[in-house]
Amino acid sequence: MMGLALLLPAAPSHAALIRVTTWDLQPGAVAGTNGWSVQFQQNLVQEAAESLKKLRPDVIMLQQVADWETCHQFVQALQPESYQVVICSSFRDPRANLLSRQVAILSKAKAYLAWSEPWQNSSASPAAPGGFAFAAIRLRNKNIGIFSVQFGDGAPAGADDSRSAAAQQAREQSARQLVKQIDSLQDWKNNRLQTFIVAGDFDTTPDDARLVHEKTLSLLEQLDFDNAFAGLPLEQRVTLPAATRRPAATLDYIFTRNAGRVDPPLMTPNALCEHAAVTCEMDLAAPKATTPPPPPLAARAELPPVQPSVSPTNRTLATAALANASTPAGSRQTLWWLAGFLAGGLALLLLARKLARRSELPAVTGTGLELSAKTGASAAIPGADQILFPAPSERPPYVRIEMEGSTQTQSQTWHPRPEAGPVTPRMSGAVREGVIANLSRWLKQKAVQRLVSDRERLLATQQAAGLKVLAVDQRLAKIEHQIQQINQEYERRIDDLLKELIAAKEENRELIRAKIALVKAEMEKARLKAGQHAREHQQY
Repeated sequence: MMGLALLLPAAPSHAALIRVTTWDLQPGAVAGTNGWSVQFQQNLVQEAAESLKKLRPDVIMLQQVADWETCHQFVQALQPESYQVVICSSFRDPRANLLSRQVAILSKAKAYLAWSEPWQNSSASPAAPGGFAFAAIRLRNKNIGIFSVQFGDGAPAGADDSRSAAAQQAREQSARQLVKQIDSLQDWKNNRLQTFIVAGDFDTTPDDARLVHEKTLSLLEQLDFDNAFAGLPLEQRVTLPAATRRPAATLDYIFTRNAGRVDPPLMTPNALCEHAAVTCEMDLAAPKATTPPPPPLAARAELPPVQPSVSPTNRTLATAALANASTPAGSRQTLWWLAGFLAGGLALLLLARKLARRSELPAVTGTGLELSAKTGASAAIPGADQILFPAPSERPPYVRIEMEGSTQTQSQTWHPRPEAGPVTPRMSGAVREGVIANLSRWLKQKAVQRLVSDRERLLATQQAAGLKVLAVDQRLAKIEHQIQQINQEYERRIDDLLKELIAAKEENRELIRAKIALVKAEMEKARLKAGQHAREHQQY
């Protein structure tokens, strides 16, 4: 054991190197029925701390740990290395409603956010035992999200219960809960996580024929996580040594994403623990060493650009709206808005065609404008940015523009020159086509502007909701820590009372012994006095 630990070099000094260790502290066969006693746990902490001192990891992920107090004992035993308890769960066994074995994270660096969560049950299967502890830590100038996971309850490894269909389904459901949690963390705006590490006891292995179809591990791989054991033969990745009724297996894993180059893990067995510690070193600044580069992405079809005559500012907003129209955040709502605007535009186009066929000049009432034009008229409509009507005509126009609430000084009338002749009351084909084309561009512009405003409002709402969720998580973590401290105080008080009771019993025993000794002494004294009195009577 010690020889394996010495194979790993000293702690990394490179600016981008980090080292993590995951360890399931399930007592081994040597513990027998005394595995959870206080004395055994103290010996286990000391033995494990000696191994961890040689490994010198930056982050330690523990499973099957007793409680928060045991984690503090680890911190004390790891000195002079400076660690702190980032998070320790407080899971309860639903069958007995008692505290069960916990998951924890110890780190040399402080975490800016941490919490724990048990696995949730589904309608199809009960919840798997255990849960996960999460911590967001800044290491080597990167924000790293770290999960310590536990998918088992400490039952003997290889037991039939862990291989049953119900157990596999429960672990798969727990893995989906973990994947959903990771997806939600990717939406952070502030302190966005750049690297993810998921490590712990998954209680499953694809080397077992009865577990080969389980999806617990593949769900993480589908989320672009890399298995640190990928490509290694079984003899180089044994985390659970062989025993009398089970073969050697790999149950403890380290999954990483965006962690750069990840070196092959190192296993460190311990006589008191059933599982071996798994340590992995990674270079966050280096590219992946074994993963081939991803294939080039296929070109994505883009929406045809809208080209209304707009100002440079509106053109920039329109381009941004079209570029984001197919994003997942608002694609459904965007399509509904676009369909509504297109339907409205079609209705207005049909109305414009119908009005254009009339003998009198058309009136556009939907925008509060009244327009009378002869063939070839050219004018600009207030409220539409630079929408122009073509003016190929040989006669001067008659144009009247009126707005709601306008006065005579706000509208003007141009009469034809005397030699222009009579005004033709019908609109030419060129003007009609120009009206239809410009109305279409105007409607498209309004639709784009509405999309831009809706997108900005949705982004602001999403950011506000994210900040509220983050604040709630912080408050819950603080409350959980306070509850743990209160529980520890109560447990400490109970231990003191038990000690006082034992001491009181000992004092009572000593008092009884003293009384018995006093009675014996009085009896002996009376016996001697009676003997002396008898001898005196014999002399007479």
